[in-house]
Amino acid sequence: MRINIADPVFQTVLFTIFFVLSVMATLKKDTKPYEMDHAHTDELKGVAILMVVFSHIGYFLFTDTRFLFPLSIAAGVGVNIFLFLSGFGLTSSELKTKKTWKEFYGKRLKTIFIPMWVALIVILALDYFLLGKTYDSLIIIKSFLGYFPVADIYTSINSALWYFTFILFYYLLFPIVFRRSQLLLCYYWDIW
Repeated sequence: MRINIADPVFQTVLFTIFFVLSVMATLKKDTKPYEMDHAHTDELKGVAILMVVFSHIGYFLFTDTRFLFPLSIAAGVGVNIFLFLSGFGLTSSELKTKKTWKEFYGKRLKTIFIPMWVALIVILALDYFLLGKTYDSLIIIKSFLGYFPVADIYTSINSALWYFTFILFYYLLFPIVFRRSQLLLCYYWDIW
């Protein structure tokens, strides 16, 4: 279901004015040192989330893609911000604590795979019981392994999970590339 809007350009101007005023009303002065800490990365994640949400609203929810343009074209930048912050967070964490590969992948299993499996079970159950929709067993197996090759909003189990495949690839590479003793592809800086 897509929403039709009478004057998308005017509505975008109104939305942008309201959004800018809301941001200005909630701004706080940064009193922390000029280092990238957890609070700063959370703020950047918020910006990235808004970029992706505006894009999805502009392109998938409304019939006229002029609504929220040019805000709706920033989704790719939002994804790039998330990838950067994921790499930054992993590197910061690994510089603070020494983990084996087994500990690294065990933590990812608990924090990423298990919640994804629960979400998939809920989605599959709801699709079956509420919509009568079923999926090929190979697609279900690939999904539980974290492989989402397409992001089709109408045919995928959950089209937003394409990002999971993307980030999983980087998680698989990280312990191989990151070396505390050998600066293979990382640069050491003092985070403490």
